[in-house]
Amino acid sequence: MKKVSWLMKLSLQLETLRKTDRPTGENARALALLLLAEEGPGSVGYFFRDDWAEPGWLGPLREAGVFEEFLGPAEAEKSGERWLTVRELADYLCRLAKSEDEGVVEQVVEVLREVGTGDVYATGQFTRAVVKMPPRYAARLVSKLAEWCQPRNPFAREEEIAGLALELARGGYLDEAGQVLELLLKPAPEAEGGFVTGIFFGDDLREFVRGQFAEFAREFPEVALEAAERSLEAALPLRDEKRAEMHLAMSGQRPTRDYSGWRPAIEDHEANGMPHFEDGLVEAVRDALAALVERNEKKAEEVIDRYLRDDSRSIFRRIALHTLAEDHARYPGLAKTAATKRQFFDNEDLYHEYWRLVVAVFDGLPDKQRERIESWILAGEGRNSEEGKGRFILPRLKLLEKCQKLSQEAKDRLKELEQSLGEVDHPEFQFYTRTWVGAFSPASPESLKGKTNDEIVAKLKEWAPTEEGQRPGGASYEGLGRELRSRVTEEPEKRVGLADGIGKTKPVYIWSFLDGLQDAWRAGKTFDWGPALALCDKVVPRTDPKKWPDAHPRQRKPSPLGFHYTWSTVRHAVAMLLHDGLVEVKGREKNIGPEHFEKVRDILVRLVRDPEPTVSWERKRGTTSDWFNVGLNTNRGAAVLALLRYAVGRIVQGEAKGDRLEPEVKEALDGIVEDPCRSVRAILGSELDALWWLDSEWLEPKLGEILPSDGRRKNAWRAAWTSFLQYSRLNPEMHERLKTHYEKTIRLVAKSKENTEKDALLEGLCKHLAALYVWGWEAHPEEVEESLIGEFYRQAGDVAAAALASALERFLRTQRGQEEEKKRVRGYWPRIKDLLEWRIGGIGKKPQEHVQELREYAVWFREIGEEELAGIREMESVLRALSKVPQTGYGMRPLLDYLEKYAKDAPEVAGRVLEGLVTKAERDAWLWEREKIERLVGVLFESGDKEAGKAAVGVVEHLWKEGFWQAFEGYRDHVEAVAAAG
Repeated sequence: MKKVSWLMKLSLQLETLRKTDRPTGENARALALLLLAEEGPGSVGYFFRDDWAEPGWLGPLREAGVFEEFLGPAEAEKSGERWLTVRELADYLCRLAKSEDEGVVEQVVEVLREVGTGDVYATGQFTRAVVKMPPRYAARLVSKLAEWCQPRNPFAREEEIAGLALELARGGYLDEAGQVLELLLKPAPEAEGGFVTGIFFGDDLREFVRGQFAEFAREFPEVALEAAERSLEAALPLRDEKRAEMHLAMSGQRPTRDYSGWRPAIEDHEANGMPHFEDGLVEAVRDALAALVERNEKKAEEVIDRYLRDDSRSIFRRIALHTLAEDHARYPGLAKTAATKRQFFDNEDLYHEYWRLVVAVFDGLPDKQRERIESWILAGEGRNSEEGKGRFILPRLKLLEKCQKLSQEAKDRLKELEQSLGEVDHPEFQFYTRTWVGAFSPASPESLKGKTNDEIVAKLKEWAPTEEGQRPGGASYEGLGRELRSRVTEEPEKRVGLADGIGKTKPVYIWSFLDGLQDAWRAGKTFDWGPALALCDKVVPRTDPKKWPDAHPRQRKPSPLGFHYTWSTVRHAVAMLLHDGLVEVKGREKNIGPEHFEKVRDILVRLVRDPEPTVSWERKRGTTSDWFNVGLNTNRGAAVLALLRYAVGRIVQGEAKGDRLEPEVKEALDGIVEDPCRSVRAILGSELDALWWLDSEWLEPKLGEILPSDGRRKNAWRAAWTSFLQYSRLNPEMHERLKTHYEKTIRLVAKSKENTEKDALLEGLCKHLAALYVWGWEAHPEEVEESLIGEFYRQAGDVAAAALASALERFLRTQRGQEEEKKRVRGYWPRIKDLLEWRIGGIGKKPQEHVQELREYAVWFREIGEEELAGIREMESVLRALSKVPQTGYGMRPLLDYLEKYAKDAPEVAGRVLEGLVTKAERDAWLWEREKIERLVGVLFESGDKEAGKAAVGVVEHLWKEGFWQAFEGYRDHVEAVAAAG
């Protein structure tokens, strides 16, 4: 059988070559031809196997140019096309690198010096090969490591490379060890955002510095220090350039002086904040210098002196000053000289480390040198005002306060300044940064918690922010409001009594109170609605809405003080609180009861006339497909929704004695039907089912206004109709009156057949079409072409049809955990199956034009298989169609699960489908399911069915071509039997 013979023949050729005792260049050239053939990917894996490390082939392969062909510098760009062969050869070399035969290792070294592939896995294996070699061989390949270890190569393991550096140093190869260490510390400019990163460690280098680098530095501090120093010197220009770009963008000027303030303290300190890559390098230099101090004091002194003299980079001076502050007793001369250097005193970049050193040595300085430092401080040079001088002097004297030899004059001056300027915070830093989230409150939660309601109201009325509070980070009205909100949320039964007094305070406090009650209600807590409703009634005016306070608050800019919480935002909080209080929750005892209905109705009737939102505001906001959620965040929209919840709740609780819609409610809704804002219309659209249930006679003549058909108001129609499709329930009585809108929508989505973006109108339509068909509100399969779903299929392109397929699949998953719902779905299945077969028949011989739709149908088989809705023979036509297009991994898994479940029932069908799926799909789609595929192949072979066996061989061949030879090896006898029978 020609189809099978090539695989059997090829495997025999490879086995013959593999068993050759003394391979020659001719053998290697024959192997190379097999690797270069179309079937090469499987051949290379089959030949080299996972544990094969026969060194006899190394020389012949090199002589035949195999390594040059696949791993040479000229082949770097082709490595992506030959990735499997490249990686198998790399694994082979890595295995040989562990050989105890020095001649073999020598050959591996020579091969690795010639390679130039760009495959990251291969270069990672080359790196591991070097790590496994004795130091004398590894040292010869150190220069190649920089070529192989490109930024964050996941296959080049930094812990192994760090171990290599230590082994090289222990073997006497100090220069090479330093090169490896420098590679680990090597900086690189960040492509987007940030300043500098590393090729191994990204932003944070510190874990490595405190771990393996520290271990290396303890044994070889000079090598470690040189590598860290060079790396920091290389990183600083990169950082400076990024900083200059940012400074130029903000100020129009480039900074000129060296700056090291990004690292507040050289020592480990909480002020250092979020670490950058450069912080790790600073710590590497710092710790390596400290290790050198312990190992070689004289050499360390030379380094410290060099850093102090170098005025090109202040960070190195800071490291030197830090080292002297930590170890000034070892180097008293250098420490005292540095502490009394005016150049260091005046340099703001050195402030933290310089003053740490001064404090450490101050009492040991000669009298004249102490007096000199004090005179510099007390002069306050460069400060024009007395306050400026005082703020210069105060922190410096505060640092020296505990020094025994500080003069009385300096102590008196310190006391005087503390009385006039106050206590200094963190004098050891020139600048100390704090961060916060949200607004600051002048009161802690504990202080409010202990107060009575009257005391809290008094606090709200009396307190005002200071000048400090009017800046970001200062205590503000909003901050105090947040504390109030927390108290109300925590204990609503007690704090609802605040309602009367709080109505006479600022809007930010009223909003916080109402929002706290809403949070408490949502958390299942209860309270007396009487005081809350009295406050709501008070803050919603009874006057002409045009005269309401804060009619258009969205035009105002937010204020850190809380002024953006206006009377308008208070009214929105009223609407949302009443909405939640009216929603029926199972087990809730204290919903807003009938005794409050009249007040609630009157508040909401007023609220639906709120001036917010406006058409101009919506225009500025831009476009959206979800005007419903926009409407929820507007006053009028939230009020309409709450009013409808009230109307429904009144009927549910048996309070509707006459009309289901009270005259007051009807009048309010009459004014909303033609609302000019799309956000409010979206709320109406989402509630069409509720409106029909409340009063279909009122709604029916209003449908033309809520869903206007004229083109002039198309945006209003789209907002309301999309919201209906997305959020409203279906009603069979209302359906016939909406059919023209469905037809209009079908025409609209057909135009977007090539649109791949999420389309709310399309999604909502598909959800409705699925339900209408499955529930039987639309035609039966023989009449499907006359139905809405048939009209949709005639007009919609692949993307739109795929959306309908997805909607139908979601219907299959409806409440699958409940047995009653499962039975209902099984009852619907015959209609769904008929529709599916009808649609697949309509796709016909052009499946390539329906790829996305067919991919969506593949996902159905998760439910079809798990719920046992249909067997493989029933679904054969569908499965065959699905196997003709490249499926994704998302659809491949349910299809393979389904085939595995039913393959024994019809192996010939399963075989045809499996072969089509595997050969059509891209590699990544079935790769993670390879074990399942191989099990299915076994089922097909064991069935004894001739057609199933041929299909199984086709799958095995395809796996071989993709590089997976294991299936062939596992079923070799079956493949051979099919070949013989063919």
